[in-house]
Amino acid sequence: MASRLVTAEEREEIRRLHGEAKGCNEIAKLLRRSGMTISAHVEALGLPWSCYGSAASCRSASSRSTARRPATTSATCCR
Repeated sequence: MASRLVTAEEREEIRRLHGEAKGCNEIAKLLRRSGMTISAHVEALGLPWSCYGSAASCRSASSRSTARRPATTSATCCR
């Protein structure tokens, strides 16, 4: 499969979608590109990127993860 260069329009779309707190995989799907391509261009554009995408999407994913996590007890199981 031949690779195709990312156009200036696609770079601007990556910047816009990143600003809307879209994650790497979501942007990749929308632009029909690989996640690696999107990640590389986000880094090249100097945009802040964190565990799940933009900082806003990371905070949202982190809060969802915390809400799903069961409460822990103070007792340890390996004594």
